[in-house]
Amino acid sequence: IVDYSTEKRCGRPLGLLIDPNGDLLVAESYSSILRIPKEDMFSLQPDLNKAPEVVVNNYKGENFTFLNTMIVQNNKLYFTESSTIYNRKD
Repeated sequence: IVDYSTEKRCGRPLGLLIDPNGDLLVAESYSSILRIPKEDMFSLQPDLNKAPEVVVNNYKGENFTFLNTMIVQNNKLYFTESSTIYNRKD
């Protein structure tokens, strides 16, 4: 039996990418693309109360449903969304 009750709250990162600045981009499948600065990735004493920056979380007012992969090309971020209707549970 799989318990999906906390998945949307805890997150499900499906895509990871180091951007041209060396920051980590995370495609969090249920909500957004997040940026974690390189300074925070390698800190020996990270600030656990600091939230990652939200790069994008909707398109034309529609929230994302299932983000998964990304690429940066010509200084533009491209990403895919597996479905605009179904999430992993469905």
